[in-house]
Amino acid sequence: MTPFALLGLDADIPAPLLITRKGEWSRRRVLEEAAAFAQELSIHAGLGARLAISLDAGPQFVVSLVGAWLAGMSPVLIDPLVRGELATIVRTIEARVAVMPCPNAETDTGGAIVLEPSGAVAALPEVRAWEETQPAVYLCTSGSTGQPAIVPKTLASLLAEAGTLSELFDRPRRSASIVPYCHIYGFLHALLVPTFSGGTSVLSAGISPRALLELASRGDIDVAVTVPAVLKAMSRTLEEGVVDRPVRGTRFVTAGAALGSDTRARFEALSGCTIVDIYGSTEAGTIATRTDDGPWHPVRGVELRITSSGFLEVRSPSVALPGPDGFLNVGDIARLEGTGFTLQGRGDDIVKIGSRRTSLSEIEAVLSTHPCVAMSAVIATTLRGETRLVAFVQTVRGSMDEAELKHFVRERLADHKVPRLILPIDKMPVRAGGKPDRQALAQLMPKEPSHL
Repeated sequence: MTPFALLGLDADIPAPLLITRKGEWSRRRVLEEAAAFAQELSIHAGLGARLAISLDAGPQFVVSLVGAWLAGMSPVLIDPLVRGELATIVRTIEARVAVMPCPNAETDTGGAIVLEPSGAVAALPEVRAWEETQPAVYLCTSGSTGQPAIVPKTLASLLAEAGTLSELFDRPRRSASIVPYCHIYGFLHALLVPTFSGGTSVLSAGISPRALLELASRGDIDVAVTVPAVLKAMSRTLEEGVVDRPVRGTRFVTAGAALGSDTRARFEALSGCTIVDIYGSTEAGTIATRTDDGPWHPVRGVELRITSSGFLEVRSPSVALPGPDGFLNVGDIARLEGTGFTLQGRGDDIVKIGSRRTSLSEIEAVLSTHPCVAMSAVIATTLRGETRLVAFVQTVRGSMDEAELKHFVRERLADHKVPRLILPIDKMPVRAGGKPDRQALAQLMPKEPSHL
């Protein structure tokens, strides 16, 4: 068993592995370029060393991934949008080598040697057999704390999940996505699901909501991998009448953030297609799906249970780092309904901004290190259907400079963690134990702040 089965690289399959704006990439071409890159990787790192991959979806990402497998290295996938946190993550995972966008002499690479596939080709070396329990990739995630955590995904778990999802979507011929491969959702649905079943991934680099719609209207794809914000943009495009309706039967998949009932109804009415909502996490894999606003229905192989405190726990071949009995607490409060379940909310302070999990405590910790800040608290508020971050700051003395504080956070955290609004407060309301009272702060929010 090898990880090449995940991309259909272990069989003679005529369909291209990738399609870009510049043409097709056959499975043979990917393997030959990956073999050349593996030779270069082996010069700088030995078996089992970690390779940090922080790239948008593209041929270089796939060649780097396969090259790591051929070199016997462990690829760690890191969202390229983390920017300021990238060097810290690379140091944390102790990566010897990294593939990252546009490094220069001043780029902090976290101590890693930066390489990139050169386009050279080489003969395929002898492929080592892998153990089923050996991680095929590691994914960088905020986990349950909002701090970077590395989650191993074993070869067996990825093969099982790719097989389940491929059957669920009737073995798609071609999928296209706006979601990057470095995110578990994009990695599974945009890359593994189509290629595992012998199909093709249409690369997401540069694809706009309109371009994705155009692919669907021409019948060039079976599955479009999206997020709720993209579905909203697609609805506006369809209302303008500049793109034909998608071919009936095209599936539009969404995950990463709550899908409002209005967003679903509007898009399905305009497109004539069904939205498949995905619920899962990096640690748990794909847990459930639904095609309406009713209960979630677990995918094949997933077992559910609710703890006495109301937390949802799951057990499946896709779960990484489970408890002693194989179950994983996913951090959400849920209620069983028939053979499915409904979600009641988060059980901690992690919120979704766009499709990225964000720790409110992490942002508060950064703000509190600023010299003028005596105490800070961050809340998540919903405005016009979108989650926005608002920070409240009690200063040491005098007034505060909102622009300066935003710049201070942006230098230390990813852009999506920068509060949209930072408000001064004379005295921070606190709960027992001295922690900020977020519920009390929510009552202090302006009714309709125009700058959110």
